[in-house]
Amino acid sequence: MDFINENLITLLILLPAIGAVMTLLHQMFWKREEHLKWVTLFFTVVNFLVSLLLLGEKGIASSSGFFFEKYVPWIKAINTNYHVGVDGLSIWPRRCCLRLRSIRQGIARHQNDRAQNRHPRSEQ
Repeated sequence: MDFINENLITLLILLPAIGAVMTLLHQMFWKREEHLKWVTLFFTVVNFLVSLLLLGEKGIASSSGFFFEKYVPWIKAINTNYHVGVDGLSIWPRRCCLRLRSIRQGIARHQNDRAQNRHPRSEQ
């Protein structure tokens, strides 16, 4: 659990990208369109559940004032670093936006399914 707590923001950044790649791979290998919505729903729910850890974790502000901060030197030759974190002012709006985004995606997916059921594609 320490790994998740230490890399929470990075996981929340990477999960949608991993989900997009997995959706593309699923379509390339299995070519089953009816499964795509379930693959995307799975990654949306996983991202939502991981984002709930933001609420549970109190997070200790670092010396720079950021919560959930991750600082890793990347390319030392050109002084490039990987540095992410959430400042104290935006931690609650960030938590709310993550929840709302997950809920919005679920509603949009449901409406899309209903629209497709009302107007099925004509087979050629």
